[in-house]
Amino acid sequence: MILTTTTVILVLNIYSSEIKLDAKNGLENPVLRAHYKDFLNRIPEERITMYYFEYDLNSDGLMDKIVFILSPEHLGTGGHGFYILLNNGDGSFEEVTGMIIHFIKAYERGDAELYISRKKTNGLHDIIIKDRVTIFYEDGRMRPKMD
Repeated sequence: MILTTTTVILVLNIYSSEIKLDAKNGLENPVLRAHYKDFLNRIPEERITMYYFEYDLNSDGLMDKIVFILSPEHLGTGGHGFYILLNNGDGSFEEVTGMIIHFIKAYERGDAELYISRKKTNGLHDIIIKDRVTIFYEDGRMRPKMD
């Protein structure tokens, strides 16, 4: 599957047309453990924080995953790992994004929330997080656009 654009919108005001999602511990999810097994074999688990959210982002009837990873390998000056995994329907997932973004520490403090917009960009529901950055997935790269 080739995606041309998906949008992550970081906003300060959340409107009632969005759906709030709650995070789950990714280290407790066997599907994510299998998907990230090479990484999990390299880094001690006590140095990893992984949260995920589930939603059918492309309306195909399958639950996709929005994953945030904080670890020595998923950390940069811009934040930590952010990934969208689309469900292939056969137990596997296609990783369609990979970028650095701030979220985990703010989420743990209760300062950040993740919402799914009813609006879609190129067939995927937009993802909304508190802040003011729009991020486009285009030509295999994530590109931030400051509003």
